[in-house]
Amino acid sequence: MTDALGNTWCNECLHRSEFINWGKRHGWPALEIHPYAIAEGAYYWQITATQGDESRIWTFLGLIEMLDERRAEVA
Repeated sequence: MTDALGNTWCNECLHRSEFINWGKRHGWPALEIHPYAIAEGAYYWQITATQGDESRIWTFLGLIEMLDERRAEVA
């Protein structure tokens, strides 16, 4: 699978492409969830997706899921 930035991911790393694709859909926002943070911008999302450890990626995906649920409740 290829993500919104052109990175190609194997089946074991598809969660990283989900992370990138969510970031693009939402304008590459800055996020913070203890103990991690990501600055605004595609560059920072790219670095996090390609070099971040599994704990970082899964923690951000949990935050992203919470944000999506809150948006759905408001809508």
